[in-house]
Amino acid sequence: MIAGGISVVSFAFNAWTTSRTLHAARAASLRDRQAAVYQQVLAFTAHQTETRRNTTKTIRYDSKTEARLQSLLDEYSPPNWFDLEGHVLAFCPDSVVEAFIAAKAADDSVWAARLAHADAVELNQADPTAADPNDAVALQAKFRARIKEAEIADSKLIGIVRDKMLGTRPPEPGHSLIGKVIFEARSRTSLR
Repeated sequence: MIAGGISVVSFAFNAWTTSRTLHAARAASLRDRQAAVYQQVLAFTAHQTETRRNTTKTIRYDSKTEARLQSLLDEYSPPNWFDLEGHVLAFCPDSVVEAFIAAKAADDSVWAARLAHADAVELNQADPTAADPNDAVALQAKFRARIKEAEIADSKLIGIVRDKMLGTRPPEPGHSLIGKVIFEARSRTSLR
């Protein structure tokens, strides 16, 4: 009777241990896949940001420096958009997905605003009698505003991805004993 009870307890313990081991292995596999996707997202976002900065900057360097910058940007081969988006949707939490989509939409709006401004300038040059210089000025201002919005969206995405990878930043310790305890606990769990 006692041997049967020990066998049942032993079986239950082994099943529980196996279940926890499998769960831990699945969690580790997901973290590894997420890390690979996070790395792709960070590289894609850095390239998107630098390409936009290089294309939209108002001050230019000498031709050799400009050629080197463009060569550096051209070395990066972005992943297929649908593959990257699929990986983000499959392996990333909602906060990363939302920030990723927002950053891409903000970048797209920069190029749409740039095209609208260029079209207005071209229309003004084609028919100066019907030209409205205020239109081009307003579209230029909208273009510059979209650049700032895209910079903010990219920074937010990078911050969220880094928080997911490394753990959230611990809060400042504060002046209370509880604040110091919370700071210590979060500092130990974060990789920052």
